[in-house]
Amino acid sequence: MTGQPARGYKWRDAWPGNDLALKHGAWSDRRVGPLAAELTAELAETAPWTSRPAFRATVAAWARVEARVRLVSDWLDTVGDLDEQGRPRPATVLLDRLEARAGKLRAALGLDPGSLARLMATVSAVRRSEAAALGGDPLDGVLAELMAESRAALTPAERPLGPGVMDRRAPALGTAEAAAGGAVVEGEGAS
Repeated sequence: MTGQPARGYKWRDAWPGNDLALKHGAWSDRRVGPLAAELTAELAETAPWTSRPAFRATVAAWARVEARVRLVSDWLDTVGDLDEQGRPRPATVLLDRLEARAGKLRAALGLDPGSLARLMATVSAVRRSEAAALGGDPLDGVLAELMAESRAALTPAERPLGPGVMDRRAPALGTAEAAAGGAVVEGEGAS
């Protein structure tokens, strides 16, 4: 303040729906919502078991967190992890926290082979305890459907060779092995 009169310039007033102060957009429902909806639709295709009502709340939380991860990550890719003074931007800490939360939600949904195996084991244990308590097997159909959906989502190299055994030779699988679901076809690829 110099005591001089203003030059007569006025910044444009904010208007409804503006993004003048927006940085990465991770807290903007207008940015997160559509991206979360897109991620939810993609998830239903790649991991069909997550479309079941029991997963609805976890899928919604996962989609919002993954959308925020994408927005913050894209923004940091544009502006860089460090500010003008060479210090890490606060968004790098936010990204780390969001990634950690997303990882927990991915595991809860069975989105990697290890967590999918744990999820299947849990469903199987519930099925056995229900069967013992009720004298029947009420979850047999649900378990079979869930297992079929999860197996269909895995690549041949990720499919179990037997109970709880994953194929560790994934890069070495030949076409005959992949067609056989990871099993070695006699005379082909056997070592």
